[in-house]
Amino acid sequence: MTSPSSARGLYVHFPICLSVCPYCDFVVAGGSAARGPASLVAAFVDALATEIELRGRAGPLDTVYIGGGTPSLMSAVQVDRLLTRVDLHFGIATGAEVTIEANPGEAQRGDLGGFHAAGVNRLSIGAQSFEPGELRRLGRSHGPRDIVETMTAARAAGFDNVNVDLMFAIPGQSLESWRRRSARR
Repeated sequence: MTSPSSARGLYVHFPICLSVCPYCDFVVAGGSAARGPASLVAAFVDALATEIELRGRAGPLDTVYIGGGTPSLMSAVQVDRLLTRVDLHFGIATGAEVTIEANPGEAQRGDLGGFHAAGVNRLSIGAQSFEPGELRRLGRSHGPRDIVETMTAARAAGFDNVNVDLMFAIPGQSLESWRRRSARR
């Protein structure tokens, strides 16, 4: 077990989404950057692989977090390529937590089984809310059912470590409505 002062981690930012949420302050590109002939995904993965080769040597890493954006838009092969590079150039410690963020819904959650096979052992689901009105205000394309289906798919893919990100202080949300909605789950 490493002490907090000796733990080493790597955050990999994947700056591409199908659409950019109006509340997002991260550097992201949306729309055609995510899919189709103008997609930037493959070029970004190539550039990231090169950056990992140039910057490596600080490991071994106790945690690797692939966030974004929507990194689940990468293929499992691309995630495997990145994690292989990270392991080669930094080192990934035995038992390290390796996380990828995924958005709910079949179109955005990606190949969960493939991610797990590539070495990802923790899934962070960007649900934000279970309330349809709040999801619309946040510019999210999924619904509550998509969150549950993504959780089910994550378990079926072999993930034992799953978290669901929820937001508080969404416009129109109160502490009482938060409590009421949380109690129904």
